[in-house]
Amino acid sequence: MLRLAQPLHACLVQCSHQAASQDYVTMTRGSFCLLWKGAEALLDRQAAFSARMKAVSFLVLLEDESTPCEIPHFASPTACRVVAAHQLFDNSGHGLDEADANFLYDLLSRLVIRVLVKEENKSPGPLSPQRALCLLELTLEYCRRLCWSCHFDKANRAVEEAHGYLRNTSLAPSLQLCQLGIELLQTGEEGSQAVAQLLTKASAILNNSMEAPSCHLRALYDSCQFFLSGLERSNKRHHRPDAVLSLFAFLGGYTSLLKQLQDADTDDSEDSVKRQQYLLQTYFQSLHLYAGIVYDFAQGNQVAGLAELVQLVESCKSIVVWMLEALKGLTGQELTTYLGMTASYTSNLAYSFYSHKLYAEACIISEPLCQYLCLTKPETYPEVPSEKLHRFFRLYVESLKKQGQQTQGCKIVTLWLTILKSCRPEHMTEPVTFWVRIKMDAARTGNKELQLKTLRDTLSDWDPETLAFLLREELQAYKAVKADTGQERFNVICDLLELSSEETSAGAWARATHLVELAQVLCYHDFAQQADCSALDAIQEALQLLESVQPEAQAQDQLLDDKAQALLWFYICTLEAKMREGIERDQRAQAPSNLEEFEVNDLNYEDKLQEDRFLYSNIAFNLAADAAQSRFLDQALALWKKVLTKEPSLAVRSLQQTTVSLQILVALYQLVAKPLQALEALLLLRIVAERLEDHTKATSYSCHLTKLLLSLGCPSYAQLYLEEAKSSLKLVSHTADLYPLLSLTCDLLQSHLCWMHQELMPIILGVTVCVLALATLQPGTVGNTLLLTRLEKDNPPVTVQIPTAQNKFSLSSVLREFDAIQKEQKENSCCTDKRTWWTGRLALDRRMEDLITSLEKHVLGCWRGLLLPSSEGPGLATEASRLQELLQECGWEYPDPTLLKVMLSGASTLTSQDIQALSYGLCPAQPERAQELLNEAIRRIQGQIAPSNGHLVLVLDKDLQKLPWESMSILRTLPVTRLPSFHFLLSYSITKEAGASSVLSQGVDPRSTFYVLNPHNNLSSTEQQFRAHFSSEEGWKGVVGEVPSPEQVQAALTEHDLYIYAGHGAGARFLDGQAVLRLSCRAVALLFGCSSAALAVHGNLEGIGIVLKYIMAGCPLFLGNLWDVTDRDIDRYTEALLQGWLGAGPGAPLLYYVNQARQAPRLKFLIGAAPIAYGLPVFLR
Repeated sequence: MLRLAQPLHACLVQCSHQAASQDYVTMTRGSFCLLWKGAEALLDRQAAFSARMKAVSFLVLLEDESTPCEIPHFASPTACRVVAAHQLFDNSGHGLDEADANFLYDLLSRLVIRVLVKEENKSPGPLSPQRALCLLELTLEYCRRLCWSCHFDKANRAVEEAHGYLRNTSLAPSLQLCQLGIELLQTGEEGSQAVAQLLTKASAILNNSMEAPSCHLRALYDSCQFFLSGLERSNKRHHRPDAVLSLFAFLGGYTSLLKQLQDADTDDSEDSVKRQQYLLQTYFQSLHLYAGIVYDFAQGNQVAGLAELVQLVESCKSIVVWMLEALKGLTGQELTTYLGMTASYTSNLAYSFYSHKLYAEACIISEPLCQYLCLTKPETYPEVPSEKLHRFFRLYVESLKKQGQQTQGCKIVTLWLTILKSCRPEHMTEPVTFWVRIKMDAARTGNKELQLKTLRDTLSDWDPETLAFLLREELQAYKAVKADTGQERFNVICDLLELSSEETSAGAWARATHLVELAQVLCYHDFAQQADCSALDAIQEALQLLESVQPEAQAQDQLLDDKAQALLWFYICTLEAKMREGIERDQRAQAPSNLEEFEVNDLNYEDKLQEDRFLYSNIAFNLAADAAQSRFLDQALALWKKVLTKEPSLAVRSLQQTTVSLQILVALYQLVAKPLQALEALLLLRIVAERLEDHTKATSYSCHLTKLLLSLGCPSYAQLYLEEAKSSLKLVSHTADLYPLLSLTCDLLQSHLCWMHQELMPIILGVTVCVLALATLQPGTVGNTLLLTRLEKDNPPVTVQIPTAQNKFSLSSVLREFDAIQKEQKENSCCTDKRTWWTGRLALDRRMEDLITSLEKHVLGCWRGLLLPSSEGPGLATEASRLQELLQECGWEYPDPTLLKVMLSGASTLTSQDIQALSYGLCPAQPERAQELLNEAIRRIQGQIAPSNGHLVLVLDKDLQKLPWESMSILRTLPVTRLPSFHFLLSYSITKEAGASSVLSQGVDPRSTFYVLNPHNNLSSTEQQFRAHFSSEEGWKGVVGEVPSPEQVQAALTEHDLYIYAGHGAGARFLDGQAVLRLSCRAVALLFGCSSAALAVHGNLEGIGIVLKYIMAGCPLFLGNLWDVTDRDIDRYTEALLQGWLGAGPGAPLLYYVNQARQAPRLKFLIGAAPIAYGLPVFLR
């Protein structure tokens, strides 16, 4: 068949078909159909395409007599078939490679174009209009395929070849547009100026060609489509303003062209309707293209201040006007669809300027659509998708609001609601919210007229049912505003009451709910001049109406909820009324007496005044005495129990309102000393939270229940609800704002439970806690009495009072000396003479050494052994019990041997003077005998006590926390950390048990380290000393000589095992304490900056500092400095610590090397004593 096609085609070309035109057409068309159909059997795509081109070569012979195809296809049937052949050849859409492009053009040129232009004839002559149009369309199709595959050179050659045939025809402008389209597609990102020039040229060509015949206008349309495809395929390119405005100019001509094509097609046939629809769709697509390019331009450029800003805004406004003009004559679904598009595109254009705070410009663009909607009769509003309208009006109203145009904003909201009138009521909630926001702005600016206006005033002709719904939504919106909205709510409620009729049961019910709302407003606002009733009057009428309501069965629960609300507010309004009576009585008592009441003395007056004040005082502040009124609260609680404990749904009017009312009920019950009823109300709140799957609130209510039960002395029940709180907390996202607070609350309640049970079970075995506090009889002064409490597992607490006033060095003198050393250290740091500087530093170092020695020998004295973790020995407990019995004979009355056991375990630290002092402290009646007994007991246990491997936790008050207790000789080799309170130790214990993968349980992986070295770039020696070391460690990441981002520091603390900071302070400038609190800290933090672990004390409050934020965030161990240090000496400490610990291998304890590294600085006390640790011991994995 294919072999016969060529000679048959040659014969047909040479044949004069005028003589037998019908046979000629039949033969030619039959050959085309046979070959086209036969191509389907060929599997090879090139062979199939070749067969189709041979088929098209027959069809082209009929081009002059063919009927044009309908839009959206090409007019030429030949061109349409070539398009189909191309699509079948590249059905995957992957484009053409070099070989494919050459193959296609060779066949198209040889089999189709040569026949079309009659190259076989020796003198072909000019092309007929049909053949010229076909050549143009074939060139457009081929160029489109080539350009999409980036074969721009081949596309240009194809245009040049077509130009030889079309240059002197009316199709030449269309070919020029094709050429410009190729150049536009070829232009890269940097060619914005070239784009503007191409658009200007295209616009000129288009405008000069609009007078062409209709058949050529269609060719112009196809070329414009190809030209615009260059912009569509690069719509994310950020164009310059001149390019955007040039596109607007081109679209002006293009939309006029589309209108001409529409006007020329006046046929009423079905095909004509489809053509009109397609042209309208194309019209909106072109305007959508402009809206997208303007949006991209606004996102990538600074629009404010542009010289072309006015032109840009006017062009956008014109685009909106063009869309609205295109809506004329549309009806039904078609109008709905395109009006929705208009609203959407207008929103995009307006937002392009709104996002740059150009609110007036956004309003200018939005105004034409609003004018169109205003002129539309309400009954003819199309059903536009509500979200598109919401987005448009939301932006327009917000723009007006930003400009302070509240009156115009309210008018637009009214229009917004009017358009939504046919929609379901829930669609009107958002415009009502904007209405309220605008009115609140009006109230702030003093626009009283607008402030007092309600939706009823602007929508007075609406039906009462819809209007009542809108007013209820307006009322709810006012209640959600965090401002005084009493006047606004009062006005809305008055309108609602006027719309409510008592004639029907439903009307009476609605009026009752409005009266409850009125009572809430009147309870706290004075509207005596506007209202003829009090809050109490309103609530009493509401209760009467609710009693008369007979609802259907499914609405019974809602009625009970409304009754409970009314009873709650009846109680509140009654209290408020009595308080006002008391205030008025008090004011009358203070007013001057009349002459008729004159008496010779003031005794009776004073008695009456005192009595009145007593009564007022009871009304105002002693709510427990008002038990009679509490029955209303009890009735409300009973109703809510009946409603909220039902399964499965919660049938109340507003869950939010009911929740708030129950919270008020809980607070009132606690005020009137009815904790059991408060518990019941809290249980109802928890039910509501669980039904709504609000795990945050469920956790909060369970914590509140736990706290209330603890206050009632019911720890066993409290434990149950605390477990429920923990279960609910597991369902709360860790990124939620309230998660850290709820987690900490659970931990603190757990520790409170332990205290109530007098349990120290959560203390980890081997941990000794010593709480040290400074006692004083006179607030605001520094005392000399030290209170020391020792806590450890399986032993009762031990507390001793250590007076130091008569000692060689009292506690207050030690604190003064410490402050003096710190002050002189700061003064010394300003010294410029090196010798003087070193002399001062060495002297301060000796003073710090003396201070630490005094702290141990003179302040703690004989009691310093209480700080030592317990040692184990076979006869220690027996010896302590025996000694207790003997000392009781000497007058010692302490019933438990724990103190003696602790003192004997630390006997190696006691000198003879210490034993003597201890004897006087234990048995002041017979100190000599007590000393003899102590010496005997110590001799008997010598050699039996094994060294302790326990860990000491110091809990220090605000005065003692600044002292370097860890550097005392008895603690210098022991693992010692600090914690802010005993509760934190319990929290750490819980964390260690729960977190199987935590650093406390698994140890520190040294390869998971993040470091910040010299972030301020002014510690060159520190950077030089550690840069090479840090950067060479396997797995370490960090920043050197630059400021880390907050995200980097957050990741360091939450994703790594070790965080090292070698810079100034604690790095709070990079991640402040509030940001740290929001984290769940995993890493051990080693912060070597000045005062990184210091606490600032303000007045009588406990100290505060970023170290506490780290601990609250769950940091396993925080190492920092108690005071300011010098960089070179602290660098020696840092190097010794890191090399010693990290080089020790798996299982190495950090605290051992913290103590060992104190010997590395030259100033072993002024610098070596500064580092201290908060948290619990950690080790290498």
